[in-house]
Amino acid sequence: MSTQPKLSIVVPVRNEEACVEEFIRRTEAALSGLAGLSGDYELIFIDDGSSDRTYALIEEKHRRNSRIKCVSLSRNAGHQAALLCGIRRAKGSAVVMMDGDLQHPPEVIPELLERLNAGWSVVHCVRRNSQGPNFFKNVYSRFFYWFFNRISPVKITPNASDFRIMDRRSVDALLAMPEVSPFLRGMVPYIGFRQCDLEFECAPRFAGQASYTLNKSMRLAFDGLFSFSTWPLQLPFMAGLLMLVLALVYLLVCVALAVSGKGDLVPGWLSLISLQLMLFALQVLFTGIVGLYVGKIYHEVKRRPAYFIDKAIGETPDV
Repeated sequence: MSTQPKLSIVVPVRNEEACVEEFIRRTEAALSGLAGLSGDYELIFIDDGSSDRTYALIEEKHRRNSRIKCVSLSRNAGHQAALLCGIRRAKGSAVVMMDGDLQHPPEVIPELLERLNAGWSVVHCVRRNSQGPNFFKNVYSRFFYWFFNRISPVKITPNASDFRIMDRRSVDALLAMPEVSPFLRGMVPYIGFRQCDLEFECAPRFAGQASYTLNKSMRLAFDGLFSFSTWPLQLPFMAGLLMLVLALVYLLVCVALAVSGKGDLVPGWLSLISLQLMLFALQVLFTGIVGLYVGKIYHEVKRRPAYFIDKAIGETPDV
């Protein structure tokens, strides 16, 4: 019977055959000199529906190093679901989460462990170089963090990533949250305990193409906003209250003009139609906001698994 490892490293990958070998080499080098670790770790890859040789390459590495494990999902379940799958299988007293494209450098892991040993429960890695090559994605990212932190009671550090380390207590608290559609960047701060940030230099992709598109980023952002804030649901009430006040003011003005006989109270066709269109647009908008929340509730209450496991290396497959 295997003992519990000191460190688990969870790495979601999808079509990363060009990065896997270099990632493993650099990770093993980063861990080899750590005092007290002495090879007592597990490296868990989650193959999120790859169509290349990613799984086969990891399988080859497992034959040389049994600490390297991999779980292959039956389909592309998404980065957050894949990451959660790996966290559920991590047995270490400390768990590192990172991407496999080497934008999250393995050389930072020793410093993360130092912070954990200094008494921190969670250490978030924050990108020092926040600007990427995609201008629109940069603008969108800045706006998301600004907007999220103003409407949500849970605060996220701008430029934070899913590169972090957590102690066992924090991992167990995270896994106690039953979300079907996880938003880990919000869920991890939500659990509390002692948390701090660590800046790192985000390197360019080692090879291959990024699979995390702007569209996927926007879907993740909506998951986060509607999971951690009910502020949009308050908009209809505030807008309705404002419109009621404006209507009462308009009514008082009309009464005053009628009494004084100075005003032309014949309503204009353009103003009438404009007002009707505005009211109709507001009704559709707020109905849509409620619909988004209802859809989120519908998705969660079904309790449909976010992923299914096809096969595994060094793990017992389950569904």
